[in-house]
Amino acid sequence: MAVAVRPKPENSPHEGKRLRVLIDGRKLLDGGIGTYTQNVIEGLLELGRDEISLVATPEQVEPFAWRSEVELIGEDSTPYSLDELFFLGKRLSVADNSYDIFHEPHFTLPFRVATPTIITVHDLMHINTPEKKYYPYVARPLVVSALKRAGKIIAVSESTKDDILKLMRNSKSIR
Repeated sequence: MAVAVRPKPENSPHEGKRLRVLIDGRKLLDGGIGTYTQNVIEGLLELGRDEISLVATPEQVEPFAWRSEVELIGEDSTPYSLDELFFLGKRLSVADNSYDIFHEPHFTLPFRVATPTIITVHDLMHINTPEKKYYPYVARPLVVSALKRAGKIIAVSESTKDDILKLMRNSKSIR
């Protein structure tokens, strides 16, 4: 996988500073999002500029050669759970002052994360082509909320970007 690195702006506030990056790795062994998360971690480690911490269980990082190169923040809340949404952010807030950025490689951004956040949106299939009829009713408010609270958003394709923009235009919760 080729990675394009955008040059830092000349007046970057982080010039010469190692950033402390906290990544949610609880979906490391879960299909495409897991592969994406692995690639983000490996890419950051390859650049060697930042300190990486990972929210995951020991079992989730065990298969990876890089496991000794990251700090593990033990967490076993289930993805898509109420615990994840309402309590994970509070548990992470204990360490919030230690990190410069929190990357959620999915649209389920926990509430009350005080660290600046980046979310990745891979697609909006739970809304646009749901497997179950109730998925859009659950996913739409979660996605809109995460998009509004995130400091930065990564859309993995132009199609996803277009879907995000359409969702936000059509959202009644836009101010």
